Amino acid sequence: MKRVLMMLLAMLPAWSGFGAEHLALLRTGDRYTLEAVAAPLSEILFEIEDIEGVEIRPFGFQDRLVTATYEDVTLGTLLRRLEVSYVLVYDQNAEGDYVLGGAWALGQGQPVPPLDPELEAQIRKYIGDLHDDDVHWNAHYAQTMLMSIGCAAVPLLEEALHSEDYQARHLAAQIIRSVCPEHVPSQRMLDVTLDLLRRDGYKPGEYWSIFSPTSAFLYLLQQTNQVHLIRPRLVNNLDSEDGQERFTSAVLLAHHGERHMAERLVRQIAPHLMDNRISSDGGMAARALFQLGPVVMPYLERYLNSDDWQQADFVDLVYRSLQNGRIEEPTQRLYIEAGYVNPLKDTRWPRMTYWNLERFPDRNGRYPESAR
Repeated sequence: MKRVLMMLLAMLPAWSGFGAEHLALLRTGDRYTLEAVAAPLSEILFEIEDIEGVEIRPFGFQDRLVTATYEDVTLGTLLRRLEVSYVLVYDQNAEGDYVLGGAWALGQGQPVPPLDPELEAQIRKYIGDLHDDDVHWNAHYAQTMLMSIGCAAVPLLEEALHSEDYQARHLAAQIIRSVCPEHVPSQRMLDVTLDLLRRDGYKPGEYWSIFSPTSAFLYLLQQTNQVHLIRPRLVNNLDSEDGQERFTSAVLLAHHGERHMAERLVRQIAPHLMDNRISSDGGMAARALFQLGPVVMPYLERYLNSDDWQQADFVDLVYRSLQNGRIEEPTQRLYIEAGYVNPLKDTRWPRMTYWNLERFPDRNGRYPESAR
């Protein structure tokens, strides 16, 4: 019987938290989905044992509580994200397929090794230059140097996320988002990124070349494993006084599958289907509504005969596509971000940097005269 040995040593942090214990682990094919709230790591390993039909033998294992959500990942990825160093042994069965024959948990991942003192001093200097200190271009240069250092700078950049300087903390977050996409974000990292959805403190002419609301939006769109950590803020943002924060939060909730909120999300998103003076928000809104699925159809019917031609066309496109179970083509050419595209399949995320909040609808979906 042929045996294949894989050893992977992982050092990614796992989330720990408090609250009522909850553990749900599901395997579909060779993929796992885990939802855990204050669940002992040992219980998660026991569940894996039951599913795989093998014994996981621990060596020097320290138990702890885990709060995390991981979707559609392999067993190896799941163990890495749980910060478990491990050995998996696969056996080849009679059909020639490989099945798990044995597993060892070698212990939790070790802390990130300390930086070389000289490199740490360089990183701290560059982080200091991220501040808004009126020294021309030094923040741009510091950003370039920190990006060249890469993931080694992340622990110190995480410290910079607590800076009182607006530019410094958002630049630190931007660097982490750019150079270390596999880094599991801290709650602070997510909070700073969420802050950028609103326009308080953001100066387009000053900050566009180093960080932008679009970069924050796209990053949050990708955080499928951290949805439980950002959901409360996104829901609260639906009542924000900031129109951009309201809209982008509603779109993120739609893309992350909050179907139980469909009626509320349609009320927030549907006004952006109209022919307004906000660049490309119509395509962004249409795609978000389509992502929610058929549950939105009853709430879209009222807009099918809208007096606004663009809203009527977008709703017709979404409605027909959901009704027929496939992406249909628009009845008219829809101009989105410098081109005629189908927003349900040709994604062009808008450049949010220069959106004008004075043109956004209010919380009741009414536009000011300046927006029409």
